[in-house]
Amino acid sequence: MATRQEIEGYVAEPSETMTVEHKGWLDLTVEADRAKIAKAAMALANFGGGVIVIGFRENNEAGGALASETRPAHIERYGPDAVNAAVRRYARPAFHCHVEHAVHPVSGNEHTVIVVPGDHLTPIMTGRDCERIVGQNKVYVRKPGPMSEDARTPEEWSQILDRCVRAHRDDLLDAFRTIMAGSVAPAPLPAVVNDPLDGFIARAEERWAALNANCPADAPTRFPSGGYDIAIAIEGDIEPSTLPELMQKIETAHNVKLTGWPAFLTLNRQPLAPHPVQGAIETWLGFEAAEDRRFGDPGHQDFWWISPEGLLYMKRGFQEDGLPDVDPGTLLDFSLPIWRTGEALLFARRLGAELGDPTRVRFKFRWKGLEGRYLTSVDQRRMFHDNRYCRGADVVEVQGAATIQQIDDNLAEVLFPVLRPLYEMFDFFPLAQQGVAEEVARLRERRY
Repeated sequence: MATRQEIEGYVAEPSETMTVEHKGWLDLTVEADRAKIAKAAMALANFGGGVIVIGFRENNEAGGALASETRPAHIERYGPDAVNAAVRRYARPAFHCHVEHAVHPVSGNEHTVIVVPGDHLTPIMTGRDCERIVGQNKVYVRKPGPMSEDARTPEEWSQILDRCVRAHRDDLLDAFRTIMAGSVAPAPLPAVVNDPLDGFIARAEERWAALNANCPADAPTRFPSGGYDIAIAIEGDIEPSTLPELMQKIETAHNVKLTGWPAFLTLNRQPLAPHPVQGAIETWLGFEAAEDRRFGDPGHQDFWWISPEGLLYMKRGFQEDGLPDVDPGTLLDFSLPIWRTGEALLFARRLGAELGDPTRVRFKFRWKGLEGRYLTSVDQRRMFHDNRYCRGADVVEVQGAATIQQIDDNLAEVLFPVLRPLYEMFDFFPLAQQGVAEEVARLRERRY
């Protein structure tokens, strides 16, 4: 589940990817500007969904960095009706976008964030022309650059059709889950002697401790109220990579972003950008003091390592501990453990495809600082009729394994048995497989 903070992250930390596009201010009373919004939305929809952030321009004097601009007086504040009217005017079939607004932390300018859905059952095609911008009967896609252009090559059409087939397949799998809930056995965990993942975890944790050595005990980077760790080993035919090659592969795997603050997040400005350390690539977002950053709460103080051998490790504080008017250490959101672990496995699956020919993924998850928290639904999409409280268990550790095919087709079934012990610590909360499947579907479709 992406929160309000993550929507704000698109504005506070502007960075264009294959699933995030930044545009200058467009006047939605002008036909050409309506076509530009529609073209961008159609390209993202055919790519699997994404986000359009309005009100930024490239600053050539700052090396092409995205600069926040004030909305011109003659342009009205974007509303969902105006945005979706522009999309409906050009898109066939039409689809609905979600519209949010967020303020840039430095300029104070308000920007519009348009969330474009993915996983459509058919390719999105243009229904009319707009000279020099949109051509009728075109299917626009996202291409490296990044940019939005019509699909022309067999490879580009194959990617579009594969996504549509997957959307149909996901519908069928959801139907099977409803009929046969609980009938899919969890993947057996293979026995590993002298597990290299354990050694990698130990080295990474030593590095994290060293980075925090001079930080106060209550610093957000130390996660004083708790947090969670995600460790993953990608197994199979992994090709050797130099660290620069590995960084390129990480960036390619991040071309698909399912939330505003994804697992193994990369930022492109120093000192927060990834860098080589001890034969791995590292990111630590604690280099800047909390008062100097828009997001100084524990849920945005990531630390991660990724090695060329396909080993991944990430530490992050609880996002719930940064909510306004909420005491740290008191809440655990129902959706977030499913979203964060599922997103991490999907990222590992994409990275594995860049590293070689992976066959399976092993993973270890750990949550610390659980005692004294209540299980809740922060966005109130789920109703909790009684208080589910965690007492007597501050740490939960789980592990599992899945084939690449299981991550592609049965992610909910992979996560359900693994996450169940976490939820049971909250007064025996009965996690349902259907509930996990619903959250996984929302994650894949970027339904914030």
